[in-house]
Amino acid sequence: MSSNRYSIDLIRQMAECDANYIRLLKLFPGLYRSHDDSGFQDAVFEFCISDRSDQNGEVRILISVLEAFKYTTTLKIEQKPKSGHWLENPAMEVRVYHDASTAEVVACREHRNF
Repeated sequence: MSSNRYSIDLIRQMAECDANYIRLLKLFPGLYRSHDDSGFQDAVFEFCISDRSDQNGEVRILISVLEAFKYTTTLKIEQKPKSGHWLENPAMEVRVYHDASTAEVVACREHRNF
């Protein structure tokens, strides 16, 4: 048996979380202001991505705001095909920390520990 134990590279993980925060801000410039009374909470955003000229290969990405507070926002990101069915649609929950400028995946397909 191997005695190598799993170890987390915290520097690499935090760099990825910081990059995710920047990517989310490019999609939603007003995400940081989501805690005010702008009606941003419970919002759902939909993107359609297609790699072909016809509509058969189109995939919808749904991003919904689950919680919005002064320093954190929790998002649910789901992939849903327009045609055909997945056995289980890919989905993840992302917690955005505005004060730390980072975004962390906290759940993937309803699993919290992964």
